[in-house]
Amino acid sequence: MTDEEKDKLRRIPPGKSTGEDNIKQQTAEAELERIKLNNRSDEQNIENRKKYGYLIYSLVIGWLVILSIILFFHGFKVRDFALPDGVLITLIAGTTVKVIGLLAIIVNYLFPKPKQNRR
Repeated sequence: MTDEEKDKLRRIPPGKSTGEDNIKQQTAEAELERIKLNNRSDEQNIENRKKYGYLIYSLVIGWLVILSIILFFHGFKVRDFALPDGVLITLIAGTTVKVIGLLAIIVNYLFPKPKQNRR
C-alpha cells in the first residue's frame, strides 16, 4: 500500500467506509453464505446416504434370505418342493448379478471420488 492510499484511509472518519470496503464486506458475506449452504448440503447428503444405504442393504439381505429359503426347500425336498434346473440356475445367477450391482452402486455413492476444484 502506497503512502497516498494510507493517507486516504486516515482521512476517512471512523464508522465511514469506502465503496471498496463495502464490496469486500459483501464478497466475504456471500462467500460465508456459500460455505454454509455447501455444509448444509453435505449434511443432507450424509443423512440420505445413511438412510438409503441401509434400505438397499436391507433389500439385499432380504433377497438373499428368500433365495436361501428357496434353495433349502429345493435341496431338502421340503413338501416335495422342486424347481427345474434352468429356473434354479437363472434364479441364482440373477440374484448374484443384482446383489453385486446394487452393492457396487452403494459403494460408489457412499464413497464418491473427490472433485478437483470444489468451491
